[in-house]
Amino acid sequence: MSDPFTPVPAAEERDLERLLDGAIGAFAISVEPEWHREAMAYLRNIADAAAFVMAYDVGDECDPAPVYRP
Repeated sequence: MSDPFTPVPAAEERDLERLLDGAIGAFAISVEPEWHREAMAYLRNIADAAAFVMAYDVGDECDPAPVYRP
């Protein structure tokens, strides 16, 4: 039997900002201000799509099968 389902909360704007700023800093990318706004919009869309997919409880019947390794 599966555990009680708890939906994933939507990503906060400040968390997405920190994620984007951290990635920009980690890769030492110079970003124009308009690019930053556009990248934030794409990141928001991806986070919203992920929350939509994760909101559906597929239950135990959709768990992946174990992998056989001899």
